Amino acid sequence: MSYSLNFTKVFSSWRVAEPSDGMHGVSGVVDGDAMQQRFSRARKEQLNGWIGVDLDGTLAYYDGWKGARHIGKPIPAMAKRVRAWLAQGLEVRIFTARACELEQVRHVQAWCERYFGVRLAVTNAKDFDMLELWDDRCVQVQPNTGQIVSRFS
Repeated sequence: MSYSLNFTKVFSSWRVAEPSDGMHGVSGVVDGDAMQQRFSRARKEQLNGWIGVDLDGTLAYYDGWKGARHIGKPIPAMAKRVRAWLAQGLEVRIFTARACELEQVRHVQAWCERYFGVRLAVTNAKDFDMLELWDDRCVQVQPNTGQIVSRFS
C-alpha cells in the first residue's frame, strides 16, 4: 500500500500532512485538512503560485497501466481537497508523467473537466511558483540536509 504526503513550504518552513487514505498516528504526520484550513487564507493572500497534484495513485485510483485513455475514478479525499482549493481561487495543476505526450494531456484534461468542471493545466515540470506537490511517490527531505523528514514503518 502506498501513501501520499503533502509537502508544503509555508513562510520558509516545511510541514508534512496526512496520508491520502486518512491514516492518523504515523510518526511525523499531522492532520492535513486542519493545517490546510489554517494556512489557506495566508497562502491565498501572501503566496502566489500553484499546487501540483499527481494523477495516478493520488487523485485517481490506479491499479496498473491500462492504456493512455484509462484514468481511474477520483479518490474522494483528494478530490475534496482539489475542489476546495479551486473554490478558494487557488491554481491547481495536474503533475503527471502523462504530460510527456500531448494526446495523454488531452485525456487528463477531459477527465478533469468531467470530475471538476474545469480543464486543469497538466504538467510534468516543477518551477519556482510551485507551492506544494501532492504525490504518492514523494519522500520529503529537510532543506539543505538530505535528511528524511518522516518515514513509514
